[in-house]
Amino acid sequence: MLTRVFVLAMLLGVGSIVAKLYVFDFVRVQGNEMAPAVVAGDLVLVSRLFSQVERGDVVMLRHPRQPERFLIRRVVALPGETIAVKEGAVILDGEPARRERAGEMVLRHIGKDGRPLGDAVYTLEIEHLGERAVRTLRSPKARAAGAAKQRLAEGYFVLADNRSEAFDSRDFGPVLPSFVRGAVWAILDAGADAGPALDPAQRRWTRVR
Repeated sequence: MLTRVFVLAMLLGVGSIVAKLYVFDFVRVQGNEMAPAVVAGDLVLVSRLFSQVERGDVVMLRHPRQPERFLIRRVVALPGETIAVKEGAVILDGEPARRERAGEMVLRHIGKDGRPLGDAVYTLEIEHLGERAVRTLRSPKARAAGAAKQRLAEGYFVLADNRSEAFDSRDFGPVLPSFVRGAVWAILDAGADAGPALDPAQRRWTRVR
């Protein structure tokens, strides 16, 4: 009996390692570029088992200029579509995405040494990307960058939800499918570093959908 329990424990351990290597990534997020969907300190589950990327999906991708690093961003346009961005707002196939102001949000900025740098107030908006309604942030102190109109051949156009403070396709252009490592499925553990930004009831599973 003891041998069977030991063997079962070994198999479960090996299975978890295999899942980690080939199926899932568990990533602790640094920075608030994807706030309010994903905030500093969140532990996210990234699945490599996805059939296709859809508009509105939150994905983990290789940094186009530093392939050893990864970014988490949201897909806003797909191959074959025409995309432009004006002051952080999406214009898809010539039609501006509908946006609604939804109040304000406070985020706590954390330095690289882990020390808090202070709180900042952002404008919270709802942006409608087809059938998906996405919460985005804009800083009233900084103008969100734009991007010239372009038609996507085979790559995805990705943006950070925090449109005023991020590095995304406005900087490095469309992302090839081979750079997408997986889709962010869930937040397993909510970060404690974001400050009073989020309703406690929404600090985990529902934020990335």
